[in-house]
Amino acid sequence: MFEKIILIHNRSLLFLYLLIIGISVAFSSFSLFAMGGMSIFDGVPTEEACRDCHEDLINFPMLERSNPDKHHLLVGTPIPLPEDSTAPNAPGGFPGEDYECMSCHEMDFIPETQTYGLAPFRDCLLCHPEWVVTGSPMMGTNIHHETQTFLLGDCQACHGSGMDDGGMGGGGMGGGGMGGM
Repeated sequence: MFEKIILIHNRSLLFLYLLIIGISVAFSSFSLFAMGGMSIFDGVPTEEACRDCHEDLINFPMLERSNPDKHHLLVGTPIPLPEDSTAPNAPGGFPGEDYECMSCHEMDFIPETQTYGLAPFRDCLLCHPEWVVTGSPMMGTNIHHETQTFLLGDCQACHGSGMDDGGMGGGGMGGGGMGGM
């Protein structure tokens, strides 16, 4: 008799567990996709998507400076701890040390000139991983949701029209590229 009760109890718990998981997945899918696909990326983040906004100071004047200028202004400032940084994967230097050119850049030998020069360095996601630049405002680590633009409630600056009034906007500027912050 007890075996039958325990079996029924275990099946009930399993059903309840699966129901909770199913509702959670459905709710998260609803919140991310059914409400207008609010991601500022078309799919996974790419360097090109980052540059669509971060190099567009006309449509995103709140950025104030070009990306190279912003990064070069870090020279001489302390490197933060990875957990306090928007670039936890930065290649060189150690937390507490000051940024210098070689904290981010590497030297390459150029055979044609028999000299060394800065290696091409253009992939934003090398230092700023996907988990830092994506995620919902409710439960994520998205650095874009820590900007003044976000804190002022100007969602449409990145997600397009219809966001500030609770609409279903989404897709970012220019057809869904990355929003600018």
